[in-house]
Amino acid sequence: MGNGPSIFVRTPQEHLERMWKNPSPLAYSCPPRHVRVYLLPEWTQGKNPMKEPWAALKNDFALEPTGELNLKKVKGKWALERCSAIDLERMQSFEEKCKGRLSPLALKVLADSKGVVWMYGEFVMLLKRAGRVCFVGETYCSVYAL
Repeated sequence: MGNGPSIFVRTPQEHLERMWKNPSPLAYSCPPRHVRVYLLPEWTQGKNPMKEPWAALKNDFALEPTGELNLKKVKGKWALERCSAIDLERMQSFEEKCKGRLSPLALKVLADSKGVVWMYGEFVMLLKRAGRVCFVGETYCSVYAL
């Protein structure tokens, strides 16, 4: 299935709805060799994401043996097409030097006072997702019109 969106995987919007209906709090502190990520479905540059923690998907992700965070794990968990970290000091999107990974130094710089790395993702809208794939009887057909 890969890391991209699929009709068989919950969308980020569905993850948020499930999180609100059935909250399962994270452990008080992040496990060793992990990083806590809060991912916002929408974010505007210049807006402080820490003012709306209730609007974020939350999870602890295991780091690579090198101490890096592989963004494929984040994208795969929440069916994202793309995701980026938020530079809280400048309130802008962080451009990683190693595409698809955040280095240990970047994680330290990007983390807030509680060690949380804030991110935002590009989500597939439900209508767009529904239009990508359709089922006609037992026949599968892809729709690329959207």
